[in-house]
Amino acid sequence: MKSFLIAPWLLFSSFSLYAQSTIETTLPVDTETKRVTYTGVVAVKGVTQNELYTRAKLWLGLTFDDAKDVIKVDEKDAGLIVIRGYSDLPIQSSMTGLMPANMELGYTMTLNFKDERYKYTLTNYQLVSGAISSTLEKEISTQLSKPKNKGVIIAKQYAKSVDTFARLLTESVDATLHKPVSGDGW
Repeated sequence: MKSFLIAPWLLFSSFSLYAQSTIETTLPVDTETKRVTYTGVVAVKGVTQNELYTRAKLWLGLTFDDAKDVIKVDEKDAGLIVIRGYSDLPIQSSMTGLMPANMELGYTMTLNFKDERYKYTLTNYQLVSGAISSTLEKEISTQLSKPKNKGVIIAKQYAKSVDTFARLLTESVDATLHKPVSGDGW
């Protein structure tokens, strides 16, 4: 299922993911799970937990073709939504950049709500190509361990594309959670 399309691929992160090579890619890694993880707590002054939950449900409806398919946990009273989504991932599969790979990026996003703030966690990335699926961490490590740095370009593309995707997704959530659901006099 195509759920969220990303066009601009311009941003970089500031943390490191190391593989079996001296080459480094830049992604935030959770120290406990060793998984690429984007997380943050965002203040939304004057907004209740219930209103943040309602706004998040609106974001889900606007972002995904069928929000019911991606929602794995939906606990309004606990202020928790967990989704498992997929997005296209633009990667050039050759060193010349002439052959784009048809890949999808699977991810888990957790949204927790409390009065005047929410927390997002974006992790558990999977790279899917046809019937083959691999964790992002394993695929980057595999690419970086290729002899003579043959996989460095692809590993860096993975890192750049995932970083951009995560930043755009969290910016999209933030924009929606900062706007009232209705306030135009309806």
